[in-house]
Amino acid sequence: MEPTVLVDPTGGALPAPWWFMQFFKVLGFTLHAVLMHLWYAGLLWAMYSAWRGSASAVEAGRRLMRQMPILVALGINLGIVPLLFLQAAYAKVFYTATIYMAWFWLAIVILLIPAYYGVYIYAFGLRKPRNPSEPDTQNFSGLAGSPGAGSVHSSNSVEGGSAESAGVGSPQGDSSSRGSFGGRFSSAGSGTLGWMPFWRTAAGWVAAGLFLVIGFLFVNGLTLMTRQEFFLQQHWKTLWGPHTLAGAALGTGLNLTDARLWPRWLMFFSLAWTTLTVWLVVDTAWRASRPRQAYQQWTARTAWKLYLAGMVGFGLFGSWYLHTWAPEVRSWMFSWPVVALTLATAVSPGPVWLGLVWAARQGKPPGRALAALLALGQLTVIALNATSRQVVQNLELGRFFAVSQQPQIVQWSPLVVFLLLFGLGAGVLAWMLLQLWQWRENPSAQSAEGLPF
Repeated sequence: MEPTVLVDPTGGALPAPWWFMQFFKVLGFTLHAVLMHLWYAGLLWAMYSAWRGSASAVEAGRRLMRQMPILVALGINLGIVPLLFLQAAYAKVFYTATIYMAWFWLAIVILLIPAYYGVYIYAFGLRKPRNPSEPDTQNFSGLAGSPGAGSVHSSNSVEGGSAESAGVGSPQGDSSSRGSFGGRFSSAGSGTLGWMPFWRTAAGWVAAGLFLVIGFLFVNGLTLMTRQEFFLQQHWKTLWGPHTLAGAALGTGLNLTDARLWPRWLMFFSLAWTTLTVWLVVDTAWRASRPRQAYQQWTARTAWKLYLAGMVGFGLFGSWYLHTWAPEVRSWMFSWPVVALTLATAVSPGPVWLGLVWAARQGKPPGRALAALLALGQLTVIALNATSRQVVQNLELGRFFAVSQQPQIVQWSPLVVFLLLFGLGAGVLAWMLLQLWQWRENPSAQSAEGLPF
């Protein structure tokens, strides 16, 4: 089997206006990315912090991981929207690419299930109070909002989340010795959660790794669908030949030889790192009921450094990715007026970082107003990246697939139903997030498990 071309250049019929599909694809991906960044980079960071972090880093990671089950659930559901419009508007290239890597594409679902379970296993372990019969040698139970913080069953108990007297909340405690994997807190207050069983810790690490693999497989599929030579007859034997049998695709291919793959994946991880940093600031400003002074100081002096690391990675890997574009794509992205979008995307993390630096110079983390502005700024960063990526995707496809010129057969009744359900879902999501942000980690207001969900 040697088809003249795997994709008909004229495309198929769109069930909705082109602008409609582009708008909701970008909007859906932007909303999905906000939450997806928190598990893509946040899981790895939280697990490492629990292993080798200071007391305040452990506390921040604990706070994130207790929220992680609902963040993953919301993020996966929001990911359905861009995937729907991707399948509808780019079906001819999307399905061809995912057939080529079918087993790996199906593996995303298979990997997602244990990853989801791993998040729950670890998060529910954080809900479990320390065994009262254990000697109180850890001094971690005094961290603000930690399970059992309101009442510690020992002679060294710390009431109401005031940990300074135990040495955990002091600046010295934050920078003291590190714990060991699976070990317990020393009196300095650093390292892995002492009461966390090893199997729960292992589940958290496995989940972090699986989500990274899932992201890598997604990048494989989305770069593959815009690879021109992948769809043309003259490249059939080279690319498809090893992954076919009697003309049938085996689904065993990957896009590992594509120069765009690695920089795009690493650039996206770097962007996720910046979103994680903004979350730390917003969580401290809006969700912590009475954060320790040491924790606030740690947030102020750490956030701008973490964001800088992500921003540098975004710049380096973004520049690498830019140099993998085809000449015609690069020429278009740097021509007026599209160059304004390109430059805005490149410099968009800068104002957010400057806001974090300004807060650090004040010696305290951003207040609620500044934290909200930083969150809005980071949302703009993600939206600009999603928009730029969409423009680049259309340009890459335009070399062999007239995606924007596909005929339209608008199906109004499904569109009306979609808009109604989208509005209803957005309202429910807004209400859920409002309940989440209004909840305060006040021991007297929590259940024994210490979670609002």
